[in-house]
Parts: sequence; C-alpha cells; structure tokens
Amino acid sequence: MWPMEKVECNLQALLAKAGATPGRLAVLLTTGGMNPVHRGHVALLHQAAARLQAKGYNVIGAWLSPSHDKYLQPKARSLGTIGLTAPFRIAAATGALASDPFVAVGHWESDTSVHPNSWPDFPEVCEALQRELAGHAMLTEAVVFYACGTDHALKCGLYRGGRSWGVVVVPREGEKAKPERPDKLVFVAEPAQGEIASFSSTKVRKALKNKDQAFIASALSPEAAVFLLSPTTEEFNHFAADYRKLEVTAAGGTSALVPADTSAARPPSKQPRQILISLSSLLKRFDHKGEELLQHLPPDALFFFGSKRSWVFPSNEAELRESRSENPSYTSGVVVGSNGSIDVTKAKYKLIRDLILEKEARGEVIFLKPPGFKYNGSLYHGDPSAFARVSEWLVTCDDPVTGEKCKPLKLDAAWWRTEWDRTTSKYTDCVMAIVKNFENGAHDYAPVMELLHQSNPTVVIVI
Repeated sequence: MWPMEKVECNLQALLAKAGATPGRLAVLLTTGGMNPVHRGHVALLHQAAARLQAKGYNVIGAWLSPSHDKYLQPKARSLGTIGLTAPFRIAAATGALASDPFVAVGHWESDTSVHPNSWPDFPEVCEALQRELAGHAMLTEAVVFYACGTDHALKCGLYRGGRSWGVVVVPREGEKAKPERPDKLVFVAEPAQGEIASFSSTKVRKALKNKDQAFIASALSPEAAVFLLSPTTEEFNHFAADYRKLEVTAAGGTSALVPADTSAARPPSKQPRQILISLSSLLKRFDHKGEELLQHLPPDALFFFGSKRSWVFPSNEAELRESRSENPSYTSGVVVGSNGSIDVTKAKYKLIRDLILEKEARGEVIFLKPPGFKYNGSLYHGDPSAFARVSEWLVTCDDPVTGEKCKPLKLDAAWWRTEWDRTTSKYTDCVMAIVKNFENGAHDYAPVMELLHQSNPTVVIVI
C-alpha cells in the first residue's frame, strides 16, 4: 500500500550523516487523478520538500497517491476525456518514478479491496499514511505533510492548519499564496521553474493521442513513455482496456491511428538502458519480489554501486568483518569456513551475487570505492579519482537509444557553476552538492543521479 524502500534508504543515508539522532523527520503526500502522472506532480513534492528542509525538517520520502476509480472515472466522463484505470495509472506512475530516489507511489487510496464502494478523500489518505508510519519503529515521530496547489488549499480551508498532519502549499508561477503559519504546520513553497512548470495531464493526454513519444519521455520519463506507447506483450494483455483507450492496439506500439488499409506496424522502440546505483535497494527489492525481480531486470542493465567490491565479495575474514560493519546485508549468510576461507554456499543473496559476477564478466559493473580504500563512514569521504574511473568505464558501454557509446561524465566543475541550465535538472539543482559529490568520490544519490542524467540523458537511472 505504501512502498517504503526509498524512505528506508533515505533514512539510512541520513543516519550515516547525522548519527543516531536524525532530527525532525517528515514525509510528504499528494493526491490527484494522475491521469496520467507527469513531472509537474513530482516537482510539487520536491518543491514542498525543499521548503520543509529549509525550515529544519529532514524530509526522507514522499508519495504520489492516484485517485480511486469511483472518483476518477465519473470525473473523466463529465469532462469528455479518457479515464485510465487505477492499476494502469499506478503502473505508469511507478515507471515514471523508477529513477526518483525520493518519491514513490501509494496504492492505499485507489485499492478497491480496501474501498470497494466509495472513494476516500485526502484527509483520510493522510491519516492512513500516519497509521502506516506508526508501524515502523524509526518513523513513529515523522510528520506527514500534505502538498497541494493554492486552489485546493483555499477551497478546503487548509491555510487554517490545526490538523494532525501538516500542509505545504506549492503555488504555480505567478500565483500568490496566503502567508505561512508554522505554528499550525502550514508552509508555502517556491513554485517550480522552467519547462517542468508547464506540464499538465491535459497536454500529456494530447501527446498520447498524437503518439508523441518524445514529449511523453520529457513530461514523464523515457521508461514511462515506453510503457504507455510501446508496451510489452505482457503489459498489453494485462492492461488491454487502457491501451484501447490510448488507441494502442498491439504490443510494441501499433496504433489504431495507422490506416486500416496498411499492414505496416510500428517498429519497436529502442529500450533505454538502465543503470542501477544502489545495491542496498536492489537487495531490498529482492526481499520483496524474489526471483521475479531478476526475471524483469533488463539483461543489459548496468550496475554502478557506491561500495567496495570486497564488501560484496570478501576474500578473507578481515574483509568480511569490514563488510559487516558497513552493511550486513551484503554478506548475509556468508561465513568463514573451518579452513579460514569464505563460504558462500548459504549466502542469502546468492542469486544477486551470481548476477553481479556474470555482469562483471561482461563489463557491466563498477564499484565506486577502489580496493584497499579505508572508508571512515562520512558521506563525503571517498576517492577523489573515483568518478574519473567511472567515466572511463561508462564510455565502454553501449547506449541503445543513440546507437553509440555512452558519453563521459561531466566532471568539469566550471561547467556546472557557469554553463549548466539548472531548469533542466531532474534530481537536484544544487550545484554545490553535485560538484562536492564527484570531487570527493562520494555516492550521495541525488547528486550522482543528476551527474549521470546530464551526462547521458537517455540512460534510465534506478535507485
């Protein structure tokens, strides 16, 4: 109902920086039709998070919560537009957010097994998230904040505050919001800037009708564009009714707009290459999905992990101890044999270990920290030459979208400080954090993802 993997990863990163005292924790939630989702919905949560961070909160995650079908479908009919089903909207949003380290998709509001006869309004959704957090020991004190626009805040009296959850109002550019009321947990964020502020579900639906995959990739994400317009056979069969609404009539993207007297089918889209940047997240996803995860992982996916190789594949007892001190999950089930050798026969993640070795043999894996590096636990403690090595590795990897090799990483600090257009940011626009991260050989998720994205925008980055 409320995927927690991203929150848990962000909380771990926070604890690594702040120690045992994480400070005031907060999470964010927004609701809406998401028919379909677009980057404007996601930007609203990121803008709200920036405001809360500035006010002293440590924001560790957020959720988009698509509306229940009993709300969305009548509304779509009254507007004369298509109404995508909740499971399809959730699948599209999940794809769009695959590489976002902060935002996940909540299912509670739209789940018909929980709400068979009626749809819950946003206050109920906020309270449901509060109940979910209460079941996690480290999150019981986290404050839920509802993020919304100025119209919704005014219509629903949210500027008054006084609820068990807070509110962050995110105006559009040019709108004027009412004053903040921090004592009532009511805050006002800065509006999103640039292209991202212009996206709307209406524009996305028009682009879907026109089969404008480039716009969809820009407004949602490359992987979401493939899901919406070029589904696999499995996706098409599972969501056949929704694809009919989108006039996509066959797997691979054959459209109902193709003239009936032609037999030409659209060529399958080139699938963007994925690059996974978090081994911890991969292990957690394996805990939830098991071998099914490996079946759906693209065979050409790249692995770029922030750890040392020896933390995953220790060769002696000292390296095993070091690995356990960093992340016990890496070597769960691995023991030292009677002869002093490392015994992996009962390794919990043997399938993941085998996959890494298989991909490593094909040149599809790199570990950021070099052999022999002594890590002190600080977020920004790393090898200053690490990202140059990553760049050298990256240019040996194929980019199936461009048909060329991947581009080198943009490691020129001056470019970031003086030439980069920050309105093109996807994960963070904090130049200082991006430059500090790669100059120190660190692996803070958002700066790493922005560096990868700006260097190779056709690559799909997955946390």
